[in-house]
Amino acid sequence: MVRMDDEKVDVVVAHEMLHIEFIRNFGFYCRDVLKLTVEDFGAFQEASTFLLNDEMNDILSRPDYGYKEHQELRSKLSAEWKKNKNFNNLVNYYKGLTN
Repeated sequence: MVRMDDEKVDVVVAHEMLHIEFIRNFGFYCRDVLKLTVEDFGAFQEASTFLLNDEMNDILSRPDYGYKEHQELRSKLSAEWKKNKNFNNLVNYYKGLTN
């Protein structure tokens, strides 16, 4: 979300670009192979923006805060990501959380 007084829109742009790339690269896999519901896909897509903090904090002007309802999931995904930094593994890990 862009706030009127937030001049640091680079994070907003990165956040939205991450969504676009996520859908383009993993949308069909999540829907057709993993059989994620629309709600689960949306939650994963939002929570996966933790990557902006974990991987791009040195070039973005501020952290990506995400939404309150996704904070616990962001923490779990971040911890899993730090184990091997493999997005395919992360997607499959998330699928395990939805069962």
